[in-house]
Formats: sequence, C-alpha cells, structure tokens
Amino acid sequence: MKISTGLPMSAKSIDVVMLTKNSNKWYFRRVLAAIKREIPVHHFIVVDGYSTDGTIDVIREFFGNRVVVIKTDAPLGGARYIGMKAVDTEWFAFIDSDVEILPGWFKQALKYMENRKIWGIQGGFSGRSETRDILLKSPRLYFSLHVILRHGIVKFYGADTSYVILRRCVVDLVDPYTFYHLDCGEDAYIAWKIVESGHLYVKTSKMLARHYAMPRLALVKSFYRSIRRNGIFYAVPYSEYTLSNLIRLLTSFYRRDVFTALTYLINIMGSAISYLRTKRTLLSTKLLKT
Repeated sequence: MKISTGLPMSAKSIDVVMLTKNSNKWYFRRVLAAIKREIPVHHFIVVDGYSTDGTIDVIREFFGNRVVVIKTDAPLGGARYIGMKAVDTEWFAFIDSDVEILPGWFKQALKYMENRKIWGIQGGFSGRSETRDILLKSPRLYFSLHVILRHGIVKFYGADTSYVILRRCVVDLVDPYTFYHLDCGEDAYIAWKIVESGHLYVKTSKMLARHYAMPRLALVKSFYRSIRRNGIFYAVPYSEYTLSNLIRLLTSFYRRDVFTALTYLINIMGSAISYLRTKRTLLSTKLLKT
C-alpha cells in the first residue's frame, strides 16, 4: 500500500507510525511536539482504534496534510502490521502515544542508519541504565543459563516498538498471519526476525525517551497481555521465560520495587495461557501453509 500526498521527499525524512485509541491525555501534545522537533516527518501514519476524544484532531494540528489515518480494531500486532504496510520511506519510526523522545534522538540514529547491516535501532528510557550499545545477533545467543541468572532475558526481551526506527523492508520478514494475531511481544518478534535474517538490531543509550505510562496502568496491561498471544514464545522456550521472570521477581522484591515485582508475578501466573494461545496460532499458521 503506497501513499502519495505530493509532498517533497527528502533522503533523510521518514514516516512515523503511531497507534492510538483515545490517546489525547495531558502529555499527548508534548509527545507530538517532540516528534515534530526531532524527526523530519514525511508521513505521520495514525493507526487508530476509533478514538472519540479528539486524538486525530490534535495530531492534525501538528502535522497537517502529512497525516494519514487508518481506522481499525485489529489486535496490537495487526495494527502495527497495517501501519508498516502503509510506510513509503526507506526507514520509519514507531513512536507510541505515551512516549516523548528527548533532544538528539533522531540525530543519534542517523549514524546507525548508514550501516546497511542494521535494520533496527532502539533507544532507552530516561533514567534506566544502558552502559553501551547492544547488538542483537542471534535469537539464542543471550539465553544460556549463565546469562539468564545474571541478566534475565532483558537484553533481548527488551526490544521495544514504542520508540524504535526500522527499515521498511522489515515488514517482509514477518509472517503476516502470525504477526497480525499477536496481542503482545510483537516487538521481540520483529527483533528476532531481523537477526534471523542475518541483520542487526541495535539498542543504544544515546537515544533517550520518556515514558508517561502510570505504574497501576502497567499492571492492568500486564495482566491482559500475560494471557494473550505473546510473540516472545516463538523463539524463547517457556521454561527459560519462566525462569527469567522468577529471577527478576525475586530481584524486584529484594529492591522493594512492589509494582515491578507484581508485574513479573502476573507474567508468571498468566504466561501458561499465553504460551498455549501462541502455540495454537503457530499451529494454525502451519496448517494454512500446507
């Protein structure tokens, strides 16, 4: 699906894809202002879940005729897939409606975009420590028992589509049926497909963002997502996922981080359902291909 509005195309301009559903919160204008300040936007593609709070009107205030709106009630993976198919620049950015990218975000990404081997570039959230760039090269590389005990699976599971720059051709790597039906873990699924294809996914602390999600809301989302189809189970054995979450649960309790500990506890309790749902989706995919 190609979109043409007659706008001049710059070699450095990129499409921005944002998923929205009644996203017009107190911080929303800050999120949009940051995108306008930091990114040379070609098209602003909004995949909207039928918002009724003026979300689309606010976006048009900032980006005018660059805005392309696609209405859908598709699941999370489906909404992202629809947005990816609408992109018509070599690179594009997924920016969530509650994530404010900080000064220098896109400028730092440019040097990575010049490397033909890199197909994904992700920053970090302000206040969280990432001491160096991490190149994800293999879906299995970071899942030895030693690494799990020391780090959990954060080095890989930390792939995050809420603030990431991807090559447009990444959409050709994912299985449409599988990706469309994911309710969570679609970020990890994209990263795995990139490295499985022989390319690189970079995580760097040089591109920072601020996340406005509230802890209590995160718990609600964690409960919902823990029982839905999770893309992480396409590459990580259930036993490793559970072991990692258990270690991070104990670590959070030790640090007296109650909300984070509850999140991991919910993941452990609901992940069996999520795992079975994901396996059912995978089986359906195989049956469709035969």
